[in-house]
Amino acid sequence: MKLHNRVLISLAAGAIVGVVGHHFGSPTVTVAFTWMGGYGRIFIRLISMIVIPLVIASMVVGIASLGDLRTLGRIGGKTLALFFLTTLASATIAVPVALLIHPGNRLQSSGAMAMPASPQAGPSAAPPATSLPDAIVDIIPTNLFAAASSGDLFGVIVFTLIFGAAIGSLPPERRDVLVKIFRSINDASMKVIDWTMKLAPTAVFCLIASVIGRFGVDILRGLALFCVTVLAGLLVQLVVVYGLILIAGCRWSPLRFYLAIAEVALMAFSTSSSSATLPVSMKTAEEELSIPTSIAAFVLPLGSTMNKNGSALYKSAAVIFIAQAAGMTLGLPLLTRIIFAATLSAMTTAGVPGSGLVAIVVVLQASGLGALAPVGSVLVAGVDRILDMVRTTVNVVGNMVCLGYVARSEGTGSLPEQRSLRVDFKFETAEKDSSATCQHAIVTENDKQTF
Repeated sequence: MKLHNRVLISLAAGAIVGVVGHHFGSPTVTVAFTWMGGYGRIFIRLISMIVIPLVIASMVVGIASLGDLRTLGRIGGKTLALFFLTTLASATIAVPVALLIHPGNRLQSSGAMAMPASPQAGPSAAPPATSLPDAIVDIIPTNLFAAASSGDLFGVIVFTLIFGAAIGSLPPERRDVLVKIFRSINDASMKVIDWTMKLAPTAVFCLIASVIGRFGVDILRGLALFCVTVLAGLLVQLVVVYGLILIAGCRWSPLRFYLAIAEVALMAFSTSSSSATLPVSMKTAEEELSIPTSIAAFVLPLGSTMNKNGSALYKSAAVIFIAQAAGMTLGLPLLTRIIFAATLSAMTTAGVPGSGLVAIVVVLQASGLGALAPVGSVLVAGVDRILDMVRTTVNVVGNMVCLGYVARSEGTGSLPEQRSLRVDFKFETAEKDSSATCQHAIVTENDKQTF
């Protein structure tokens, strides 16, 4: 059985055990839930332990492999800029949606986030209040190792971005040596994640059962409201952000565009994998959008790795949800850190088994909220698979939108109903000796097969 299916079963079983245990509430049950929560926290610590080497190695490999950014040329520059802007927009959209819906309030009233999963969990975990200029200055670390040891993952990410770009600018013989080293570190980190994720079903069972057993079913209602928050944000991304790009940048009808790439969206929804959808995306780009292979072959593979709009929105919404549940006051500096942490994490963190859980821990730590990870990240991971199908669909649709914009800016690409096809054909009459030729028949692309 696949891992996500086992996690879903464990989530359901843990919820049932938690509800029953909460109903009886005997001292023996309370002790059992305490031990179960301890096992779950060990799992979270194993995940957290490998976050920094995983982030550093995966980011260095991804950025350095691009080579000197100046050599990417016109198409590469437009592609990377659009990837960043759309990912940043999606992470930002999550903020007003989550602040409007307040999905964490129900959990806050239940007291779940104040459980002794971490000695620093709860409202006291909020970082000191700082002004926005100071928060921007603090993004740059003065010491990489100090930032890593203190849990300042955002500082580590900024350093790694600069360091990875520097490695990419080195001559190939020097760059390749360093890239191989960091690729090996990345592979080793992913192996540790693979080992750790074998504990995920039992850990999710224990954590969900212990939390619900202690604080009741309000947690499940809060998770349902969190799902509504994420879905609402993804809808805004599809309609507003992508719609504006298609209308203003591509001069295309969003409805006709979405109909043209319907097969891509369905494949992404059913597989929950951008990589598995890539062949269909390539085929659709060439056949339905008339985009040259030279452009599609550059934008789409890069987008499947870097352009994860739906994932950025999900991470940003999840961290705000967890912070609300902990009763924290979300000021502008903290929200800014959350937005940029979610954006950079979505664009640079490699996909690994259990990536939803790992990603939430990464963004929590980068935002200065690592103390909330033991409870919050597992609660979100319980519904991760449900939301994964939708956010992957938004990821892939975003790649196709960006591809359309880049192609149109290069003077190519069109929707099916905007194209015409010139054909030469010959028809014969009933008499063998009579024939005629027409060389200027025009039919629409959609009528080609019938014609």
